[in-house]
Amino acid sequence: MSERDAGKLLSTRDLCRKQLLNAMNEMLLESGLKDGLLDDISKVRSNIDAVVSFFEERESTRIPQREAEEHMRRSYGFHSFFRNLRKLPRVVEKRLQRYEGQLQRLDGRIRRFNPSLELIEEAVVLRCPRCAIPVLRERESHDWIEIVKGELEEPVDCYACAHRFGSGDARRTKLHFVKSIIREVWKEDLWMEAYMSKLLQLMGWQTRGPRVYVLGSSGVEHEIDVLGNKKGFVLACECKTGKIERKDVFNFWAKVQDIRSHVSVLALIGRLPESQTREFVSKNLSMVLLENLGQKSQRRILRDMRRSALGMI
Repeated sequence: MSERDAGKLLSTRDLCRKQLLNAMNEMLLESGLKDGLLDDISKVRSNIDAVVSFFEERESTRIPQREAEEHMRRSYGFHSFFRNLRKLPRVVEKRLQRYEGQLQRLDGRIRRFNPSLELIEEAVVLRCPRCAIPVLRERESHDWIEIVKGELEEPVDCYACAHRFGSGDARRTKLHFVKSIIREVWKEDLWMEAYMSKLLQLMGWQTRGPRVYVLGSSGVEHEIDVLGNKKGFVLACECKTGKIERKDVFNFWAKVQDIRSHVSVLALIGRLPESQTREFVSKNLSMVLLENLGQKSQRRILRDMRRSALGMI
């Protein structure tokens, strides 16, 4: 099932179109949900720290009860903390609903390019019964925390307020998430390498990739995004979805020279950054430049490929 979902995505005809790329990147970023939950967690933790600090201070100085409560109200907003904690479940509920609505809209925008796509799936999310924050865990990359999906095998401590609870006590919410196989294919631009491999195959090339390691004549091993072979000719393809710098072009050219490929392809979603780099590429007749692919249909990309040196092989 997972491989089928990934195959459907890669079969999208105009996979390089900027409108689709922007929607996919926004969907995978989850910025609205991420930033909102981090803000909620920060507020919960800061208020709890204030309350703990208050009681520790009162214990150490033996401040009278009435005076201590007045000090807490002025300095930390003691009463507002508990009032905000009571409001938090509604705030988190609305935040999750906004995320769900945004995800469904993005999914609809992407499916215009391929109605058969199945990018998202429903899952049950358990939330803390006290502050309503979903069960979270840190990702291995530590770039963000991710929402834990499904039931709990054993009790956990809330990531925000440290309240310990199990599946029986938790709040439950159904949400949709991007499938893990789709996230895996999209990260590190593997999708574009697979897409360029498909286009080359349509032109009769036998391809290997994404990510092939080739030993150069210098003895250095090089990573090639897509490696192709046709009628005894060897092809190396470099794919770039983001900003490209002059050094990227020269590094690719050096790899091409070292592995002795007959023809090379530089495939860019955007454009080359400067005229000097463009002039360098144009003087290398064996290097095919495919740029601004985000504005082109698959039909036009194939037309450009056939009009280049690739069409002569």
